[in-house]
Amino acid sequence: MTVFYWQHIHALWAGAATLAMLVGIGLIYRSWRWHKRGGLIPGWGILALSLAGWSIAGGTWIGLPVGISVLMVLIITWIAVQGQWPMQTRTTAQRTGQGGAAAVQSSPAGYSAVPARTWLRGGARFLVAGPLAALFALTTSLLLAQLLMSIDADRVFTERLAVTLIWTAGMAWACTATRLTGPTIIMTSSTVLALTLLLLLH
Repeated sequence: MTVFYWQHIHALWAGAATLAMLVGIGLIYRSWRWHKRGGLIPGWGILALSLAGWSIAGGTWIGLPVGISVLMVLIITWIAVQGQWPMQTRTTAQRTGQGGAAAVQSSPAGYSAVPARTWLRGGARFLVAGPLAALFALTTSLLLAQLLMSIDADRVFTERLAVTLIWTAGMAWACTATRLTGPTIIMTSSTVLALTLLLLLH
């Protein structure tokens, strides 16, 4: 199936669209990270153009869903690379006392201690943006396809397009939320509700 998809995609357009995605993600990340709002609109505009490029590369049925999937992979990779993960760095000497003597605060190995909650917070955000958002998108898209479409071909297209859009939205929400409580509760409860309705429909 994967080979079938890539046989219908123009490599040049796909490569250009992927590069545009990286530029757009970089502008949006820069705006959110350093509170420079000037890059938000250009960043989102470039992402929209990149999806249009993927549509040209493979058509609406194949190129657009594949492009959105590539965008999700790039976003989660960017989070993993650019995320504020705790690093072991040697502490600098600090002057203390009246004589200005240098005192180094460090662990026995000479490295600063990393709080465990920093790892837990980063891991929790990764899980919410990744597996939980994916499960939320999958169950919601399946439910929408079952409720809105009566023809099997339309259901397949709706599921394929909706899951990528919803997962992207869930990832963006989880990555930008100040607190993870809201996204976690809403996506978890929506997933359970969608699964329950799907079981009742079948």
